[in-house]
Amino acid sequence: MMSSDVFALSFEESLSVTEDARVAALRWDVLPWALVLDLDAFVGENRTDLRRVWIGFTGLSEVTWPFESARVPNGVWLSAGIGVIELSDRWREYVFSALLPKHGQTGSLVGAPTREIAVRAQGLVGVSSRGSATPGEFRSLTLEQRLALGSDAEFARVAFESVQKGVRVL
Repeated sequence: MMSSDVFALSFEESLSVTEDARVAALRWDVLPWALVLDLDAFVGENRTDLRRVWIGFTGLSEVTWPFESARVPNGVWLSAGIGVIELSDRWREYVFSALLPKHGQTGSLVGAPTREIAVRAQGLVGVSSRGSATPGEFRSLTLEQRLALGSDAEFARVAFESVQKGVRVL
């Protein structure tokens, strides 16, 4: 079922939706002072259909994302929910794990592929499509499927409204 309805995620959903999600894009252009992870995220326990999700780190300060010798032709897969470390009244560090295989010069896998990503920001906002779609190759959605679930404009509007209303994870 496809729908263009887009809604803001709750605190718990925003933190847990990254488990087994595929990062389709890193976006700097859709929310002011924010890094947005544009994700293909599983719906429910059955893990068959995917929905489009944005996780926006607002008031962005720093990002640590190890890409050294990583070659992932079908995207970066996040493997855990987001943990929150309180740094001060204004700043938090959002930490989560990703599968970032590191390859040697011969193309062989070197070391464990799980690496930690850390984002220092003032807040977090999650936005999701209500509808979902069946993934194709590499368990991911096509661009056409993703846009049918919700356009960039719809996602940006809901995310911006959520940030303005203070509906963000702090």
